[in-house]
Amino acid sequence: MSFMSFPLLRKPYALTLFGLLMSACVVLMVVSFSMICDELDKPWAGFAFNKYGAVMQAYHTDLVVFDKIIAVDQQALPVGPERGPSLRQYVRSLTPGTPVTYTVKRNGQIMEVTHVVRLMTRKAMARMAIVPMLVGLGQLIMGAVVFLLRPNTKRSWVFLAFCLSWFGLCFLLYDFHSAFVFHELFMFCWFMTSALMLHLAFVFPEERQIIRQKPWLQVLFYAPSGAMWLSQVLCSSFFPNWIVTAAISIAIAQIHTAYWFASLLVVLISLKHTAMRAPSAVARCRAGTVFLGFAAGFIIPVGSESAAMLFRQNWGTDTLWLLTLFLPLSITYATLRYNLFDIGVIMRRSLTYVLLSALVLASYLGFVWFANKVLNDLPMVQGRGFPVLFALAVLLVMNPLRERVQHLLDRSLFRSRYDFRQTIEGLSRDLTAMLDLDEIANRLVHTVTQALGVSRVALFLDDDDDRDHDRLRAHAVAGEDAEEWSSVHPSRQHPVMALLAERPQGVSRYDLEADPTLAQRAPEAIAAFEHLGMSLALPIRFKGDLIGAFALGEKASGAIFTEADLELLRTLTNQSAVAIANARAYQSLEAKNAELRTALRKVEVLENVKTHLSKFVPTSVQRLIDQDPTAPALDKHEQDVSVLFLDIAGYTSISQALDQAKVNYLVERYFSSFLDDIYANQGDINETAGDGLMIIFQDDNPEVHARAAVQTALSIRDKAERINNELQGQFEPVTVNMGINSGQAAVGSTKFEGAAGTRWTFTASGPVTNLAARIGAFATDGSICVGEATARRLSEVFERRRLGQQSFKNVNEPVSVYEILGLRNRMVGAVA
Repeated sequence: MSFMSFPLLRKPYALTLFGLLMSACVVLMVVSFSMICDELDKPWAGFAFNKYGAVMQAYHTDLVVFDKIIAVDQQALPVGPERGPSLRQYVRSLTPGTPVTYTVKRNGQIMEVTHVVRLMTRKAMARMAIVPMLVGLGQLIMGAVVFLLRPNTKRSWVFLAFCLSWFGLCFLLYDFHSAFVFHELFMFCWFMTSALMLHLAFVFPEERQIIRQKPWLQVLFYAPSGAMWLSQVLCSSFFPNWIVTAAISIAIAQIHTAYWFASLLVVLISLKHTAMRAPSAVARCRAGTVFLGFAAGFIIPVGSESAAMLFRQNWGTDTLWLLTLFLPLSITYATLRYNLFDIGVIMRRSLTYVLLSALVLASYLGFVWFANKVLNDLPMVQGRGFPVLFALAVLLVMNPLRERVQHLLDRSLFRSRYDFRQTIEGLSRDLTAMLDLDEIANRLVHTVTQALGVSRVALFLDDDDDRDHDRLRAHAVAGEDAEEWSSVHPSRQHPVMALLAERPQGVSRYDLEADPTLAQRAPEAIAAFEHLGMSLALPIRFKGDLIGAFALGEKASGAIFTEADLELLRTLTNQSAVAIANARAYQSLEAKNAELRTALRKVEVLENVKTHLSKFVPTSVQRLIDQDPTAPALDKHEQDVSVLFLDIAGYTSISQALDQAKVNYLVERYFSSFLDDIYANQGDINETAGDGLMIIFQDDNPEVHARAAVQTALSIRDKAERINNELQGQFEPVTVNMGINSGQAAVGSTKFEGAAGTRWTFTASGPVTNLAARIGAFATDGSICVGEATARRLSEVFERRRLGQQSFKNVNEPVSVYEILGLRNRMVGAVA
């Protein structure tokens, strides 16, 4: 595992290390500045050389870069790292204006060059030391600010190291040419700048996918620079006096110079690629702005310095390094315009109050000048109360002026063109009048699109079709290519949704890329953001539960989401949560009401069906169903019953003599008159034929249902005689024959299955029923015949006559049959 894959330091330790580094930089600045002060107004050679006597900056001389000074005024100089200090000491011993002859070695040739000793003036010092120090100070401030904005992130550490290396390079440049105290530290910083530029190309401003997948690759960025620096250190430390050491050092320096410039090109190519190919509009704008800063700030000074060192040209490039300050300017602009480090709200408020203070101060000074020049003689101005009146006037105009300044900054730097209060008030007013969920969702999406200018937006809510309530679906979408989100049904375990469940404030793609701890908690969230094309996601919570989410793409303008935008979106999500919950409650209530109305209609239909079916269903069956509607006891079971068969004699001749309407009238007239007596004696009409009825009588007491059957038969016979008298002269008299038998029968439902379907009937079956039917057929001339079992159960109330043993079809043994003649003493009351 590489050092880049280890977890970052905890924040307190990281800030402590940062403080130590800054303290070391301050110490280095103090030491360097004291060395500069010590060099002022002192003799110097007029060109810069290192401690090995190699010319580094020739300025306006006949020397070129990497000329090796081997002697001065015919005096040989020491070999190795003592050559530079000896040459410096010799020149410091002379007075300014003294000509000095330098013996130099250039490309294997020995030549002599004469130059006069110069005085180190402030102008020369500014060119050689102050300008590089200003550049280094700018890089240090930029690195410190970036780190403090995003402390303890991978990118901030790399960028801080990059800025520290440039700081060291710039601040130690003069020492590298004069005192030679920090020579090795200067070389280390120079070699590390190429490695850090190469590293920066893969992590700033957006981390490359290959780095996230293979973090160990970051070690390779430092391998070439480290190898060249180590080779340089080994040569100068262990073989300082070798003749070839200087040539090897120059060769390494030239190789690294080419590598140095190539690293800068890699940075520029990487930034340009991100600016053109990044999926996010904000990422493209950020990379494009930083690209311009690197290109404008580094390509000219680094390119010219590299060319001078590679081709040994005498070019003065000191002032060109001021161009590197374009990088801090570009990063500042990217921070303000595109929220590079998510400090838009801090800069926004800071700039607002800085400009506001400047306007107030300028207004005050202008008014004082105007009062002194024009209004000086007015008594009001000279009075003691004038300053108080002026302060009150400032207070009155402060708030409107602040709003106008804020509006100007928002439009120029932050691209905010909506009125927060107006947007919220308008949405609140609309939501209070809405109860339809689709209408609310579309209104919310439309508001976000119009207010923020988002390229696309979707509102994800619980999927009503998901029984487990584990998935969400895009309830409303808007913007370009937003229809792609309509087919997305993320579950609550989706990386983005799981992260939203933990972060009420929402999460953006840049939060994941900038916060390693957050990325470690949700490693798949970055890929999910890229796959869905999301830039920002905010949860919709109601009573602590996640009920939905807003998914937003990039702004169409390419601007970033400012803190004001996030505040607006959070307010919208809070209001939408209540509105959505109310709409869902209303929707649920409407669904329940619809179910209730449907149920009531079904009950009404069932009541109607029951009313009509009761005409066809035996009363006993109705009672069983009423007792237990879910599982009525309709199965076959043995029970003691009395069965009465009723038959209209001569029905066939009647139906042939009369038309069907008259036949139906007669049957209904007679049978309808029978119903009251049947029901009064607890009888159930089980089956009907064209000319007959089957009636079952049940009771726990066998004698009761037997007497009830006989009483019913007598009442039917009386009703038939009465109707015959009423219809006399219109129709022939009708004779009703009846047979009754009692005993154990199988009472319950019987199923008949066939190809056309299944039919159920509730009846009493068995020998008792069969014998009752035979006895009914045996009765003639309107008689009422009963079997022996029934006769035994009758009391002395009924008068009967024994007809003897009778043989019936399908009955094995003869059966005693009795005829019921009527009630004794003509009693018509109810049977006791």
